[in-house]
Amino acid sequence: MRPPCEIIVKMYLPRLRRLVARELSESYNYTQEKVAQTLGLTQASVSKYLSNMKLRETDSSFEDIAKNLARSIDLSDIGPKEIILELCKSCFSLREGSFVCREHKRILPLGDECNVCTELRILDSMEISERSYVLSNMERAVSLLEKSETFSVLMPKLRVNLAMAVPDAHDVMEVAGIPGRIVLVRGKPKAVERPAFNVSHHIALVLLTIMKFDSNKRAVMNARYDEEINRACQELNLSVSEFNRENAPKEIIDIETWGMTSAIEMVNGIVPDCICDIGAFGIEPCMYITGNDAEDVVRKALDIADELSQFNE
Repeated sequence: MRPPCEIIVKMYLPRLRRLVARELSESYNYTQEKVAQTLGLTQASVSKYLSNMKLRETDSSFEDIAKNLARSIDLSDIGPKEIILELCKSCFSLREGSFVCREHKRILPLGDECNVCTELRILDSMEISERSYVLSNMERAVSLLEKSETFSVLMPKLRVNLAMAVPDAHDVMEVAGIPGRIVLVRGKPKAVERPAFNVSHHIALVLLTIMKFDSNKRAVMNARYDEEINRACQELNLSVSEFNRENAPKEIIDIETWGMTSAIEMVNGIVPDCICDIGAFGIEPCMYITGNDAEDVVRKALDIADELSQFNE
């Protein structure tokens, strides 16, 4: 139970703080009080750093990092978020092959066989790429939705949410949604906030249930439902299945999960384009539109809205 983070905290951060403090003091004439305020330290700590500047040989690894950070801080073109990003980037580079890596291998039972940091970086890179793709796809889908002149006919009383998951998602934290949902503003759909992960437990559970049957169906959106909407789906040759809450066993607590499962099993386990909850007393009927990604879902929804609008002309 001795990860490389332990070495980073004990050896890396204190030395880097000391070097940045020295750089701000000597190169940019910062007072100890200003250094302390800038770095979020006490003045006593800064005084100690500046009075004890005997550096080990390994501190040379930090010189460029410290100088760049100090320069950016003085120019006011770097904030707390960017400082943390730079620290974390340098941390990872030091964990792969530098003295931090060598020291960790010395104390770790695995010795030279350890390549945890390299494997972690590769996995992190893949995960970040997948999550970035989900968010960008969600953004494009929301943009399509917000430009629609007809989608309002599908807006339920409980408002709309749109969700998309990373590949092979198994947890709500791996599903992105719209914080605050999508509402109508002057008759047109508008996302309250931009897409983010782990923001809508309900729609995420619905999507995870769908993905158990078809992992390629990574997106879903709720919408209003009635017989005219069902007719529009039929006209568009969209596959439809439904469930009735009143048929749920009494011991069932999660009705949506039971309903999704029942509706999909009713059509031989093939996820349909639309899964309809016919509602109950005090519960508004709704439809869940499924798709391979968020854009796919929104395009189906807009096709339904356009078809429905033609009925009403």
